[in-house]
Amino acid sequence: MGGVAAVVDTEHSFDADWAEESGVNVDQLIIKRPETGEEGVDIAEVLTRGGLDFLMFDSIAATLPQDEQGKRLSKEKMQPGRQAALMSAACRRLTAANDHTAFLWINQTRQKIGITFGSPETTSGGKAMGFYASFRIRMQMIRNETRERHVHNGYKMVPIKEKIAQQFKAEVTKSKLSKPFRDIFFDWDLTKGEMNIPMFLVAQAIEFGIVKVTGNTYTYGANVKAVGRVNFINKITKDPKLQAELETKVRAAHGLQVVGAATKRPRRVDYKSDIVLGQNYRDKTTGLVGNATSVHFYKNACERVVLTYLHDGDIKDASFDAVDLVNAETHEEPRSKKKGGPPRSMPPPR
Repeated sequence: MGGVAAVVDTEHSFDADWAEESGVNVDQLIIKRPETGEEGVDIAEVLTRGGLDFLMFDSIAATLPQDEQGKRLSKEKMQPGRQAALMSAACRRLTAANDHTAFLWINQTRQKIGITFGSPETTSGGKAMGFYASFRIRMQMIRNETRERHVHNGYKMVPIKEKIAQQFKAEVTKSKLSKPFRDIFFDWDLTKGEMNIPMFLVAQAIEFGIVKVTGNTYTYGANVKAVGRVNFINKITKDPKLQAELETKVRAAHGLQVVGAATKRPRRVDYKSDIVLGQNYRDKTTGLVGNATSVHFYKNACERVVLTYLHDGDIKDASFDAVDLVNAETHEEPRSKKKGGPPRSMPPPR
């Protein structure tokens, strides 16, 4: 709630419109598109030291080492291990810099050459990430859901099958904080750009015996009954209170925190600030100029801004009250007038 998130898009494929339609607040999202892997890791380290809450790195497979970029393909000699060495160093640096940032690293699978026995499948970037990660989840699309519709091919109307959803299998291959080697299945609705929550809840409820299935009849409790899986899911979708009740029982069966009715769920608190992340600000007292990398809010207190700057070739960061800052380019002062809050994580340099 109110955290700062960033995307390091080494694939240069992040679609802000699609992300916004999927529920992402792109106006408050930091998006960086580095040209090399080293630049991407440096950006991730700066944001991490600045107090970032969440960072998605997409992807390891598309990370381009600087040595590889600086050579022509026609003169390139095979030098295996560049990407592995880069990711190994990245894991060490980011682990040392990290205080509370959650990282989501996306990778792709590849095929090993000459493997006769065992699985030939592997992932890019060497083995370091597998040892450093707290969780590793293998995602695999296993089924397409289609519907038939008619289109005109220039001569006549012809039937086609349009993909409307995809089913995925998520396999936890490593977990330091929960039971590993567990599988889960869910559907991704391509028409809405989101996970099909009601379908997932019904599947989990059937697994735990909360929903009873007799032939083609689905029954929940004494009053909720429908013939056919789609009809039952539609009935759950149309009743938010019923869906929240079913979610509560599924969560309780998994031992997770129980939520209340849909109308009583805590709403997201949107903290608004006129501090523009990525722009330079100057502290009125010390004269220090730095790049605003994160903003933190404290109840009934102040708006705290973390500035990241270079000092003798090293990356440093310091926190300031927003009221003490001024935009180094536009000379505009933030509207925030509150001071105080908890002690600063790092005192401003003199």
